[in-house]
Amino acid sequence: MSKNFFPSKNLVSLGSKRNLGENDYFQPLSLLIESLKKEADLSLFGSLSVAYLLNNQLRTRSKIFNYIKNTEVSEPSQPIFIMGLPRSGTTFLFHLLGLDKDHRSPYFWEILHTFPLTSSNSQKEKRRIKRTNFELSLLNNLIPEMKIIHPIHSNFPEECTLLTAFSMRSYSYIYIANVPSYENFLKKENFSPGFLWHSRFLQVLETKRKPLRWLLKDPNHVEHLPEIINQYPKARFIHIHRDPSESIASICSVTSKVRAGFSKKQNNFQIGSNTLDFWQNALEKYLD
Repeated sequence: MSKNFFPSKNLVSLGSKRNLGENDYFQPLSLLIESLKKEADLSLFGSLSVAYLLNNQLRTRSKIFNYIKNTEVSEPSQPIFIMGLPRSGTTFLFHLLGLDKDHRSPYFWEILHTFPLTSSNSQKEKRRIKRTNFELSLLNNLIPEMKIIHPIHSNFPEECTLLTAFSMRSYSYIYIANVPSYENFLKKENFSPGFLWHSRFLQVLETKRKPLRWLLKDPNHVEHLPEIINQYPKARFIHIHRDPSESIASICSVTSKVRAGFSKKQNNFQIGSNTLDFWQNALEKYLD
């Protein structure tokens, strides 16, 4: 199996230059990089984009760890987790419940550009939102359908998959690229480190304003209830149902469109087969 170009040198050495905390990130990062090189068949733009994303996540992880280590923080407020199969209406409910002033969710720009912390409506915050809007415009130009199938806005609540990514455990990568080895790792992996960093991120945001409740959402939560409850003993859950034959077909379509923006080619039969297997495994774990 031939290797593809992927600028991984800086990512591997980042841990020696920055304090990334525990070493829970190293194995999944190494597996992901190897899978990106050997299996993903990314375009040049795709390789540079994924490398930028990983670099940003590791740098934010370092800043989270240093902040938590040097700042007095409390346990996060009680969370409500919305879950269900992808494309089952979780995003609609997420935004609807987000209208309640007692609920707080991480915004997309806050996840991408967390530090330094700043007050609401400040010039620094506006500059970060503007920067995030520019990054999203590149994505929307690359994948025009995104504005219809799964619109992302800088100042809208975002899913938890970008929070567990601080531990290098995230399903976002399998939507971007064909990384079956990494995908198989995720299917068997304990996500406790992911939800530890998930919690740490919320603790950082709470130093600005502590909400009555956190409102959180990710379809993939269905297979990680034990890890979530271990990290958040007072968590509450809302599970949405949609006919799996419709839901799986829809997420396959989304995955194909997203990968087309980052890869030289994609195999729709492979996407369908892997997606079906992945979510069958997830639901079996949920029902155990």
